[in-house]
Order: sequence, then structure tokens, then C-alpha cells
Amino acid sequence: MELIKVYDTHDYLNNVITPLSIGVDKVIFVTHDKILFKQREAMIALLREHDIEVLFFELKEDERDVNRLLEYYKDAILDISSNRYLNFYLFERAIAQDRAILYYDNRENVIKDYRAHRVYTDKLYRLTIEEMIELAGGILNPSMHEAPNISDNALKEKIKYIVEEAIDDYGSFTSFISRTMQILKGKTKVPISKKQAASLKSSTYFSLFQDLHILEVTSSNLMIDDRYRLLMTNVGSWLESYLYLTLKESGLFDDCVMSAAIDFSAREDVYPVVCEIDMIVALNNRLVFVSCKSNKVDTQALNEIKVHNVMFGNDMSKACIFTADDLNVNNPPIFEKAQELDVAVIDSTAIKNKAISLVMKKILEGTYSYERVVR
Repeated sequence: MELIKVYDTHDYLNNVITPLSIGVDKVIFVTHDKILFKQREAMIALLREHDIEVLFFELKEDERDVNRLLEYYKDAILDISSNRYLNFYLFERAIAQDRAILYYDNRENVIKDYRAHRVYTDKLYRLTIEEMIELAGGILNPSMHEAPNISDNALKEKIKYIVEEAIDDYGSFTSFISRTMQILKGKTKVPISKKQAASLKSSTYFSLFQDLHILEVTSSNLMIDDRYRLLMTNVGSWLESYLYLTLKESGLFDDCVMSAAIDFSAREDVYPVVCEIDMIVALNNRLVFVSCKSNKVDTQALNEIKVHNVMFGNDMSKACIFTADDLNVNNPPIFEKAQELDVAVIDSTAIKNKAISLVMKKILEGTYSYERVVR
């Protein structure tokens, strides 16, 4: 089966969803625009991995060249997913020739048959986060902060329990973690003074960590369970880890990565940049870029995650703030600013109501609203 398609320079997923989903043997991309090298190479590599041959047909004289192309590939299906001028002309020619016409509806997440006015298939190829980032012209590097082991049930349950216990006074919790972090300096056992011991024990969270057998203070040493050492080197990693574990455990999402470093330094159309994003979540070829904020959310935080989405996402991707604060009550101006910038909000209400996965799913499905969400 052969497929003719206008190369979409704007929404890079449009170039691969139909070919990968319907099992074509060859794709002929029609273009007269410049194609960015990194995105082109990533697309070719992905299609070839699935034994799909890729050809490019660069137009010089639109009408004559298109007629020649359609004459040569008499039985090829036409994919009109890209919303560009060339699509309209190809569509007109395909209609005149009674040729099969498909298009990928990214809002309903199905491929439709134009002539039959029905869904051709809803069994779409599901891209991984790494594949989507590569198609955007970037490289997904290993996590900056190692994600907790999802199969370690004791670790998983303790992290979730601690964050849920601390959510009503998260500022005091992060203060305790900071103090412990400064003493440990990344180690699992360090000498400790009476003054340091007294400072730690004055926090209500010390007894919680002690009861869970995470921390222990002897007469002269502070010791920590090695599985929690990385969590004690970065205050923000607790909230990231909680979100990661909750989403992974739900089984509702195709892919989820924590503390993702993305290298776009080789892409021709953006300033060389390597950025770190706290969380990226994928479902049905849609992405959510998430910024986790332990303390106050400000306009800069909203703008930052919004820019990451605009620069490195696609037409259907979203930006999201995950915070331990209750923005709707404690910071209404920022809550309203998030709506204005189209940045979704998951805050402490979702944690208390065990609704994080529900809210994230709504964001990815396009049904999210800026309201207090309950179970």
C-alpha cells in the first residue's frame, strides 16, 4: 500500500500517525517548504524501523508536478491531515479521480475515511515520549533525578504516605528536608552534633521519618535508609516522585518520564538549548509538560512551562503546573493567570481527593476545566 501525504512542517506527528497506524509500505511526502534536518531524519528513522519506505517529492510547478505524481502512483491513498494549501489542491485532484482519502483527526484521535464519512480506524500507533521528542527535533536524555523504583512497594507507599501527611503544611516539610539535606550532603551516615540533632528532632516530621525507619539519630550519627538518599538531595524531588508513582501506578497512561533533560541544541530553528522538565506524560499521542512546584507558584513558573510546550510540543500537547499549594484558595490571581495562559493546574485538592490521575487524564483527553476536582 502506498500513501501520498503533504509534509506537515507545523505538526510533526501528522507525518507519522497515519503511515504507522494503517501499515503502508511506502510514503511519498509532497513539499515545497524547507524541512528541518533533525525532524526529517527522526521521522525517516522511525518509519524505516517499521519497514516503511520514505520518499520526498519536491514541487517546482505545483499543478503539473502533482498531476505527474498522481499519474505515477495510480493506486496510492491520499492523506490530507496537514492543513496546508497543497492539501486543498491534492484533495481536489483526488476527488476528481475517485481516489481513497484519509485524514487523521487529532481531536478525536482517530483516522477517518473522507468518502465514507466514518472512522477508518481508532487503533492508532502509540508513540513513546522519546519518539515524540525526537520527531520534534530533540533528544531525551536520562533523568536528572532518578525516578523511584515502581516495583519497590515499601518505598512507593512510604513516599506517597509522607507527601499526603505533609500536604497541609508543605512549607514546614520542605524546611525539614532542607535541614536534613544540608547535614547529610548526599551521604547515608554522617556525624551529627547535639545542636543539629535537636534541630531535626524539633520538627514534627522527624518522628514520622523515624517511625517509617527512614531516618535514625544516635548519640553521634545521623543515618538514612539508602533508598531515600536521592530524595534527600533535592527538596523538589518528593513532589515529582509522588506524581510519578501515582501516574505509573494508575496504569492509565502510555508513558511517563520524570526529570527529563531534553537537548534541542542541534535543531536549526531554535536557540541552542538543553532544558529540564519535571515530568512528561503521554496518552494517545498527546503530551503534557509538567512543572512541579513545592512552594509558591508565580507567573514566571507559568510562563516557563508554557514556553516549553509551545516550543517543543505539538498542536495537542498541554502545559501543567503541579503544586502542593491550593491555588484556587490561596493564590486566586495565579489560578486565574494559569487559565489565561492555558496552563492546567493540579494542586493540593487533587492530592487530598486522590484525583491526580483523573485530572491528568482529563488534561490529556481535552476535557479538563479549571475547577476544584473531587472524586
